Amino acid sequence: MFGHQTSATGLLLLLASPLLVQAAPATQVRVIEPSVPGTCLVQAINPFTRTVYNHCPPPQTDIKRIRPYRNPPRYPWTHPVRCLKAKGSEGTPRKGYDIRYCLYADSMLGGLHGLSLLTAPEIAADVVSADALEDRPYYGGSRQREFVPGPVNGAYTIKPTPGKGLGVVAKRKIAQGEIAMLDLPAMLLSKAFLEDAEPLPRRRLIRRGLSQLPEATQKRVYALATSTGGDVIDAILGTNTISLALGMNQLHLGLYPELSRINHACNPNAYYRFSHRTLSVEIVAYRDIQPGEEITISYAQLTQSRTERRLFLQNNWHFNCTCSLCRADPDAMTLSEDRRRDMRKLQSTLVQASRNGEYDLALLTAETLQETTEAEGVTPLHAEMYDIVASIHLDMRNFNQADKFGRLALEAWERFDSVDDTQLVAARWFLSFVEQARKANQAERLQRERDEADEAAMEDSLEDFF
Repeated sequence: MFGHQTSATGLLLLLASPLLVQAAPATQVRVIEPSVPGTCLVQAINPFTRTVYNHCPPPQTDIKRIRPYRNPPRYPWTHPVRCLKAKGSEGTPRKGYDIRYCLYADSMLGGLHGLSLLTAPEIAADVVSADALEDRPYYGGSRQREFVPGPVNGAYTIKPTPGKGLGVVAKRKIAQGEIAMLDLPAMLLSKAFLEDAEPLPRRRLIRRGLSQLPEATQKRVYALATSTGGDVIDAILGTNTISLALGMNQLHLGLYPELSRINHACNPNAYYRFSHRTLSVEIVAYRDIQPGEEITISYAQLTQSRTERRLFLQNNWHFNCTCSLCRADPDAMTLSEDRRRDMRKLQSTLVQASRNGEYDLALLTAETLQETTEAEGVTPLHAEMYDIVASIHLDMRNFNQADKFGRLALEAWERFDSVDDTQLVAARWFLSFVEQARKANQAERLQRERDEADEAAMEDSLEDFF
C-alpha cells in the first residue's frame, strides 16, 4: 500500500487525490499510424528541454528505437501506439471538447523493467524531450544512469510486519540522508484520462498497457495489495498510485511496484523524491534507520493535523492509522501537533519573505525551519537547505556566504549520488554564477568609485575657477 507525503523542505508538496472514475463517452480504441518524421503535430512546452531541441517535437507515434539526442530525435516506443478520444468531463475546462489520449509503451526501460505511459500526445512529447527515457545522463552529466529498481546496496528486505502484512525492513544501518530504494514506474496515467474515459475502454487500455510490460513487471503489479474492492484494475490503481506533476505540470498517477510495498506512518523515518528527469523515485532516510527497523513514509502531508491526516487516510486509503504517533500520549501528540503547525507557517513565511525581498527574515525562517524539522525527526536533505540559504545570500549580495553554502550544497549533492544529477549540475552552475556576480559587483563598485572621484575632481576644479 502506498500514498502521498511531503518531501524535502515541504516547499514542493505532491498533490494528493483519490483515483477518480467518473466517465464520459469515449470512442473505440484504435491504432494510430506512425507520423512522418519532421512534421509538427504538437508543440511541447518543457522547461527541461535542452537547447538541441530548438525544432518542433518529433512525431509522437514513431516506434523506432533511436535515441532522442540524435538529429532528428525519434520516440523510443517499442509497441504501436494506441489511442482513444473522450469527451471532457463535466466541471473541468475540458468539458465539451474531444480529447485524445494515447498509450505509449517502452518495454526496454530500466533494464527490462518497462513503462506504459497513458496520456495526451503533448505530454508524451515532453517526457521524451526531457530525456526521461534515456540512460545517458542529462546534458553531459558525470556518470551513466544505472536503473536497477529495488534496494540500494542491500539496504532492505521484504518481510511480514505485525498487523500490516508485508513491509520493507532494513537489513543494515541506513544513514540519515542516504538513498535506500530506487524505483521506476510500471505505469504513468493522466488523471484527466481517468476522469474522461468510460470505464470499459479505460480498463481495456490500461490492461493493454500492463500486458506490454515485461512479464516480471506484470507479476509485480498484479501482486500488489488492494483495498478498494471492485474491478482489479481500479483496485490496484486506487490503492497503490501516487500523484505526480508531469509534463507541463499535468497531474498524473504513477504506479511504482517496489515503492508500493512501503507502509505508512505519521512519524516516518523516510520519504520519497521524484525526478522529472528520470521518472524515478528514491527513498531517502529522514534519520538513521537501524537493522530490523521497518522503513516507513507518510501517505499524508506532514504538516496536516492528526484529525486531517486520519480523515485523509480513511477517505483515500481506507484504513484507520494506528502508528506510534497516533497512539502517543496526549503530551507527545500535542508537542508534535505544535511543531507541524509551526512547520506549515514557516514554509509559508519563507516563500513570502523570499518573494518580497525580505532576506533577513527569510534567513531566520530557514534556520528556524531546520531546527523545527530536526526536533520533529523529519529533517530534509542538508543539500536542499544549503541551496536555499546560498540563494538567499546571493540575493543579499553576500557573495562569500553564498559561495560557502553553495560549496556545502555541491559537496552534499556529490555524496547523495542520485541517479538524477540535475541538482549536482545546478550546484556547479550556481558557484560559477556567484563568481560572475561577484566580479560584476566589484566592477560596478569600482565604476561607482571612479564616478565619485571624477565628480569630486570636477567640484574642486570649479571651486578653483571661481
